[in-house]
Amino acid sequence: MTNKYGDISGQQAARYEKEALRHAEPIICLGKASKMVSHPANATAAVKWRRVVPFAAATTALTEGTAPSGTDFRYEEVTGTLLQYGGWSPFTDKLVDLHEAPILSDINVQNGEQAARTKEALLWGALVAATNVQYSNGDTVITAVDTALSYSEQGLAVRTLQANKARMFTSIITGGVKIATSPIEAAFLAFTHTDVQADIRAMTGFVPVAKYAGYKPISPYEFGSVDNVRYITSPDLGSTVNAGELLSTTAGRISAAGTRADVYTTIYVGKDAYGQIQLGGKGSFTPVVRMTGRPAPGDELGQVGSMGWKCYSDELILNQSWIVAVKHAVATTIA
Repeated sequence: MTNKYGDISGQQAARYEKEALRHAEPIICLGKASKMVSHPANATAAVKWRRVVPFAAATTALTEGTAPSGTDFRYEEVTGTLLQYGGWSPFTDKLVDLHEAPILSDINVQNGEQAARTKEALLWGALVAATNVQYSNGDTVITAVDTALSYSEQGLAVRTLQANKARMFTSIITGGVKIATSPIEAAFLAFTHTDVQADIRAMTGFVPVAKYAGYKPISPYEFGSVDNVRYITSPDLGSTVNAGELLSTTAGRISAAGTRADVYTTIYVGKDAYGQIQLGGKGSFTPVVRMTGRPAPGDELGQVGSMGWKCYSDELILNQSWIVAVKHAVATTIA
C-alpha cells in the first residue's frame, strides 16, 4: 500500500495531524456554525447534506374509527462537489541539522493554522454571496451604503430569520481530532470583521464576553451578545473595498481606497443554514513530509526536504432564508 504521508509513518502522521488540528481549532469561527459532514475515502467527489422536511400542522379533526391520511416522511438533499486544497514549505538539511528549534513541529503548526484559514476564507466567500441581503438605513443598492451597523439593523435581521422559521443554536461544534458538540444558551449567531466591534458595543443591551453569567463563549473570537444574538468577530472576515457611498457625500467612513466607503458584511444565521466538510476529525487533514537526505533529480545530494498538508473541502449555503447578510459601513472614529 502506498504511504500517502511521504517519508513518515502512519503513526507519525497521526501525531502531526493531532497537533495541527489542535492549533487550527481556535482559528475557526465560521465553521463552528456549519452543518458538518465527513466524506469517506474512495467515494466520489459529490458530497450531500441531508435535512428532514418538517411535517405541517395536523389541523383536521379525527373521525371516530377512521385513520387519517398518512404523512410522508422525506429528506431534502443539497449536493456539493469536493475540491482539494493544500500547501507546503521547504527546509534544508543544514536547517534541520543545526537549528535548535523543532523545525518540523513548528512548520506543522503553521500548516494547521493555514488549513483553518483556508477553509474560513472559502466559507466566508460563500456566505457574503448570500441572496437574502439587507442594506443598512433602508438602502437598496450597495453603492448607497454609508451607515453603520445598529440595533435596529439587528432587529430587522432577526425578525427575518424568525419569520422564515430559522432555529436558534442550542449547541455548537467543538474541534480537534474528535468532533463533538457542546451545549450553549439558545441564540442566533452573527459573524463580522473586528472593525465592527465599536458599533456592536454601542448597541442597546450589549453584553461583553467578560460579563457573561453562566455560559461560556463559543469561540475565542466571540466578542459579546445583544439580546438573542451572539457576535463573533475576526480580522479574516474582510470587507468589500470602495463599494459604498462616495466619501464626498458622506465623510468619516473607513475607506481603503479613499473614494467610496468600504462595505462590511455582518452575517446573521440560524442553525443548519450552511454546510462544510469538516476539518476536524481523524483523516480530514493529511500531513505530507519529504525528509532531507533523499537524492532526487535537481537535488542530487538530498539537501532539501518539505512538509505540507492536504484536505478536501466544500462550502455552501443550505437554506438561503436562514441567512441574512447585512451590508453596512463603519465609521473612522470610535465613540
